[in-house]
Amino acid sequence: MQPSLSNAYRGEKLLDLAYELYNDMEDSNTAYNVTLDLVIDAIEHRIQDNQIVTATEPNENPRAVIIIEDGIVSTVLASDPDIQIDIIELDRNYADSELRSSTYDTILKEPGLQNSSYSLHVPGYEQEMGLEVDG
Repeated sequence: MQPSLSNAYRGEKLLDLAYELYNDMEDSNTAYNVTLDLVIDAIEHRIQDNQIVTATEPNENPRAVIIIEDGIVSTVLASDPDIQIDIIELDRNYADSELRSSTYDTILKEPGLQNSSYSLHVPGYEQEMGLEVDG
């Protein structure tokens, strides 16, 4: 069975792949070092074929891009396939202010989550507002 591949292998994932390949290639009639050489060759071949991206750019954080069209999420893209993305819409047309506040407060208290910087892009907004856009 072929190990599943993702476009972003880091640390443990690469070791997991090597272990799976070793188990698939292990043969009692083949020397240990020969099998390890075959595993290394298989990983190198996958790297050359761009099946494995071995590292991100230095200082590059995992990234998620959420595209919202007219208030509706149309696309979610992530640089790490294992990242969990939760989208919560606190729309005053559907939830009263108490429900919106309690939802917001609950999320802020969730362990493991922290405020993070983000950028907001609204194509055409600068032109509509008559603002200068750096080109």
